[in-house]
Amino acid sequence: MKLWKWLGLFLLGAVAAGGLYGLFNAGVDPFGVFGDRLLDDYAYDMTQNPRVAKIAYLQNHFDDYDSYIIGSSKVASLSCETFGRYTGGQYYNLTWYGGKLGDELRCARYLLDHDQVKHMVLMFEPQNALDFSTDTTDLKERMHWAADGSSPFEFYGAYLFSHPQYAVDKLTAQLTRGYLVTPEAVYLPESGVYNKQRRDVERIGSLEDYLAENGYQFPDHGSIGALPMIDPCVQAVAEIRRLCAEKGVDLTVCAAAQYAEDLRSYDRADIERLWRAMAQTGPFWDFNGLSSISGDPRYFYDANHFRNPVGDMMAARIFGDDSIWTPQGFGVYVTADNVDARLEELYRPCEETLSKKVPILMYHSLTDDPAQTDAYTVLASDFEAHLAALSAAGYHSVGYDDLADYVLRGKDLPEKSVVITFDDGYANNLTLGAPLLERYGFQAQIAVIGVSAGKDSYKDTGRPITPHFSIQDALPWVEKGVVRLNSHTYDMHQVEELDGETCRQGVQPLPGESDWDYAAALRADFDAVQTLLAPARAPDQRAVVVTYPYGLTGELTEVVMAEAGADVTVTTAPGTAEIVRGLPQSLRRLPRHMISHTTTVQELLTLIEQ
Repeated sequence: MKLWKWLGLFLLGAVAAGGLYGLFNAGVDPFGVFGDRLLDDYAYDMTQNPRVAKIAYLQNHFDDYDSYIIGSSKVASLSCETFGRYTGGQYYNLTWYGGKLGDELRCARYLLDHDQVKHMVLMFEPQNALDFSTDTTDLKERMHWAADGSSPFEFYGAYLFSHPQYAVDKLTAQLTRGYLVTPEAVYLPESGVYNKQRRDVERIGSLEDYLAENGYQFPDHGSIGALPMIDPCVQAVAEIRRLCAEKGVDLTVCAAAQYAEDLRSYDRADIERLWRAMAQTGPFWDFNGLSSISGDPRYFYDANHFRNPVGDMMAARIFGDDSIWTPQGFGVYVTADNVDARLEELYRPCEETLSKKVPILMYHSLTDDPAQTDAYTVLASDFEAHLAALSAAGYHSVGYDDLADYVLRGKDLPEKSVVITFDDGYANNLTLGAPLLERYGFQAQIAVIGVSAGKDSYKDTGRPITPHFSIQDALPWVEKGVVRLNSHTYDMHQVEELDGETCRQGVQPLPGESDWDYAAALRADFDAVQTLLAPARAPDQRAVVVTYPYGLTGELTEVVMAEAGADVTVTTAPGTAEIVRGLPQSLRRLPRHMISHTTTVQELLTLIEQ
């Protein structure tokens, strides 16, 4: 064969190989630039490079949105749903890594040129003035060509012929993806926010415990010092204001809520210069001062990112929603006229009580017969003595609704508050316990096992059990406000010797059960018990509560219960609960004090007053 034929075959093979190479990258599309039509995994694509993947995603979904939230990774805690509820807009969150206002300007200009925008939220922070824009061809950091005006041929070519390892990594991530969010896919494509399903069910209690578990995320920043890019940042915000005004877009500008040590790490003179210059461009909402939450790490995922509930507080403050608790000094509307006054108080700490310890007492069964007492069965006369002692000591019984009101709406609780609970739903809770509760003006929260309600044998097997009350039995006491009923699951409080090989250990997964099947089983059980309890749900009963059998739970359990609608989850872990204003997570995995037949009055008081 002649040389030119060999050369032709070689070139043809090279072209074919290149075509297959490009076809592989375009099909797997690890950055989502080609529409990700085969895998439709923009959660992964956006994690690789949100600057590119989010613009590519919007190019196919502009009809779904008319409002946008733009800024650094902090704005991921601003809820599209929350802002939409206040304004009626269909929001998309364009958070991405790094705080660079040059990038936000490019993004805003692109959105205003390509969509009929109604509302826009722009967040700035001191970090913006450290670096102005992203100018790189790095596939994981560059901007989309449509936003930065670069060559589309170079842009698509770079991704089409990128290293195949990017595509291989995406395929591998697809195969290993589970129910819970993984580091390879941290975005919710439909809204653009971070998927915080795991972070938002974390147990949050005392500040000491939180720091013991998460202190590594709050290192000493030291001194970051001067802010060299103040002028271009201010000019970018002024330009975004001008563009929005031209298009008739409702623009809200705000300064991000800042962890106190983060704020103090910047040069104060530069912060003041930045604030004054920003105020000259127009008014903005300032959440960056030392409000009472700024020095409390519990309101932050880490030193750089405030929690989603803080984002909801910001929205409530902007739109004047007094039904949601916001801390003192949180959210000041800054103008050119009051910026100097604002700066005088910016670094002034605000002291406010943010949390409260509330002991939760855990009873099970009551009896009049001393011979029948055990770890789970207390003499009715001892129970009365406990109530009398609590009353004499000035305690007031509160319910889970009261805890939720304290956390979500900032309503105060009595100085001495206690929650009285009964597990399982035994008939004696009503026949012996309810009259005593009524006598002392107390209320009890009773966790009902759905499948046992109204039964005196185990699941109709004929095996006798301590009788359980029916929902109808409880109605008179519910109407009086003496008891409130909540879930102890419908049929996940199982007993191994009675349920045999199919026995589930509380709400734990069965051996070999997939995350998806487990989640489906949990939801079905949750729905069944809520249906059962519905007739006994008091008009003022708002919180949906799940008390875990045997106190067993786990991360996946908490995620699924939160998704199903549980506001409060309760365990058997020993200790006094500490709830935190504004943080719904502090209502999860509440600990309790186990009260047995041997607990004396003095032991009870000592236990709850620690």
